[in-house]
Amino acid sequence: MNEEQRDKIAVDNGLSAGSVTNKVNQWRVDLGLPSANALRELGVTLKRVGITPAQCMCSVGFDSANMIGRDNTAVQDSGDLFH
Repeated sequence: MNEEQRDKIAVDNGLSAGSVTNKVNQWRVDLGLPSANALRELGVTLKRVGITPAQCMCSVGFDSANMIGRDNTAVQDSGDLFH
């Protein structure tokens, strides 16, 4: 995880940087390391090419349920990650 991003997330959410790291690490374990690593790689690639996840999904014709998983757990849980 990029330190600057972690620190910004911490400040934006009133948390310590260590708390952000712990929450991200727990999310990775809960999701499963291979899936978490794949999502991170996707995010890094999207950022590098300058498109959003929504733009990516539209361009390949998948809805978020097909892209993320059968029950959308990752989408639902991600909103609660820092709250």
